Amino acid sequence: MTEKQPFFSIVMPVYNARKYLAAAVGSILNQSYRDFELILVDDCSTDGSDEICRKMADEDGRIVYERMPQNGGASAARNRTLKLARGQYIGFVDSDDTIDGDLFEKAHATLVDGHFDCLKFGCLEEYYSQDGQLKYTKTSAMQDGEYHSGIELWNQMVHMEMIPLFGYAWNGFYSKAITAMHGILFDTTLRVNEDFDFNIRFFQYVECLKCVSWTPYHYAKRAGASLSSQEKNYSYDAQMMKIRGLIGLYPSLEQIPAAARSDIFWMYTRFAFALMVRAKRNGNFKSTWDRICQDPLYKAFCQTEFTGLSGKKKQMIGTLKAGKGLRLYLLLEMIYIAKTYLPVLFAMVKK
Repeated sequence: MTEKQPFFSIVMPVYNARKYLAAAVGSILNQSYRDFELILVDDCSTDGSDEICRKMADEDGRIVYERMPQNGGASAARNRTLKLARGQYIGFVDSDDTIDGDLFEKAHATLVDGHFDCLKFGCLEEYYSQDGQLKYTKTSAMQDGEYHSGIELWNQMVHMEMIPLFGYAWNGFYSKAITAMHGILFDTTLRVNEDFDFNIRFFQYVECLKCVSWTPYHYAKRAGASLSSQEKNYSYDAQMMKIRGLIGLYPSLEQIPAAARSDIFWMYTRFAFALMVRAKRNGNFKSTWDRICQDPLYKAFCQTEFTGLSGKKKQMIGTLKAGKGLRLYLLLEMIYIAKTYLPVLFAMVKK
């Protein structure tokens, strides 16, 4: 007898997540809709997470447990599970996050007719102090809508990244048929923005995207976590790959609608400031500024007509266009102080 195909395959890579694993897995196992498999892949944890995963798999038949032969990072672990997944749709949950108990039920009701290639939803960003206390919750949400291939879909992808909700894998369900047919896996050579890269390639084949206003995913942002990853995220190439990826959706720069172009280059402005703030503190501001100015993206930014700007955005864009000087230095200093010493406040005012 052929084993029944589950509707959802949930992928969870695990690495030294002992402290959070019970809550993360529990939020999946306690779903009101129960036709799913959960694939746990331990990436050679050293804190006993593997033993917890094995025990959970022994106790619940919906759990599939795998252990990587060697530590390869989250992308390699996800790729292993993508090849094992049997569900019609694939979802991702990180091992230190949780989801609402009715997510699968609502998603199934939306996806059951098979009309959508992907379902995207929002999240609650939960900021925790170093002692584990929840200090602030920020809602990141979209409006309900359907978007079809072509410029309608590309514009929505830009809009989602503005929130930002496009560049993650964990806030959606993906057609298994598309990943399998086109061999779409995570790029194991990337250490940041792997999800963004995966989405850009996956969405090449999306005919219809469904976005919903729900915020069922609880995305934990913990003080002092993943410092090495944060440092890598501030490399020039890591920041600008998103801008190049979004521009690359369209046939040419000139064919990007004005509103989408304004959004893309507002994101460019934010990324450029993030690079310069870090470079100023690390003593390599001049080389970073030179690289920004020499990149054709800067010329395209300077030629962009921006619409619907707040006062803060106008100040940042005007300062970046004006170039290196006292005004730029003072603004960089203000951003650095807020981001470093007042992270919760910085998250509250960042839009």
